[in-house]
Amino acid sequence: MHFKKYIPLVCLTILLCIQSIAQSKQVTITLDDVPFTAWSEKTSLKTIEQANHKILQAIEHHKAPVTIFINESPLIREGETDARIAILKQWLINPLITAGNHSYSHLNYTSIKPAEFKDEIIKGEVITKKLLEGTNKTLLYFRFPFNALGKDSITKAEMQSFLTARGYINTPFTIESSDYLFNTLYQQALDGNDKAKAQRIAQAYIDYTLSSFDYFENLSIQLYGRKVPQIFLGHVNALHADYLDTLLEQLKKKGYTFSDLTTALADKVYKQTDYYAGPYGFSWFFRWEKDAEKRKGLLRQQLDAPNEYYQEYLKAIRKAPAN
Repeated sequence: MHFKKYIPLVCLTILLCIQSIAQSKQVTITLDDVPFTAWSEKTSLKTIEQANHKILQAIEHHKAPVTIFINESPLIREGETDARIAILKQWLINPLITAGNHSYSHLNYTSIKPAEFKDEIIKGEVITKKLLEGTNKTLLYFRFPFNALGKDSITKAEMQSFLTARGYINTPFTIESSDYLFNTLYQQALDGNDKAKAQRIAQAYIDYTLSSFDYFENLSIQLYGRKVPQIFLGHVNALHADYLDTLLEQLKKKGYTFSDLTTALADKVYKQTDYYAGPYGFSWFFRWEKDAEKRKGLLRQQLDAPNEYYQEYLKAIRKAPAN
């Protein structure tokens, strides 16, 4: 018998498998405000259509399964409704795309009555369900606008029961990187024909997003002793139209593979209780902490967007005219 000569090979194989498992990093991409919510009423339909198309191209290029969360209210516009619905249909017929309900008009649940928000959920599924007829897809997921699940535990529980009764899964996220903030500044720079500034803002967004992935990856190891499957929350907007392809490429270089939402949610980390009720839309990593003081401590350590851009964003939204 010469089995001893195979021992080093077996050990090496086992070691490589362990290292592979240890280094495995998965992320699920989710995009909110599909397909029109992030744009001003002044933005032309052609511009928005082109942006949606570019985002879909990036998704296809990287073969990344993506779950989108749809607001149906902006689909209804005089003289444009059919064209707007056609843009949504291009998302829904794509095999990489899973549909989610993001409410009808993106109202904050903590600011309205439960009965009003239930109407928002029901109205927000009509067109999407119609478009999904004849496909093998169903409308399974829901995400609260602003990730505001209820102003208190009572209203939170009431809406969760309502969602469950309608067959919805409330969708969490673990990583977001304030793309709405950077997009506001990016769009402002483009509107001012300042391409150099737009590029700087976009690079700052990419850098901050990658740093956010590092932060939450380390937090995952700190809290759970492993790299849990991450769920990234972004938006369909001008910034991602131009730079989602770059972001996905950089994530692949960091060792991430893209998984669908069903696969991510099957991980036991997502079976935990969400203990937070209130208006703030922070990561589920913090919501899973039962002790409010410990949660506050974790939040204080959170990686914030660069202050330079945050302050500029505050100035921009103060000056912004109503649509």
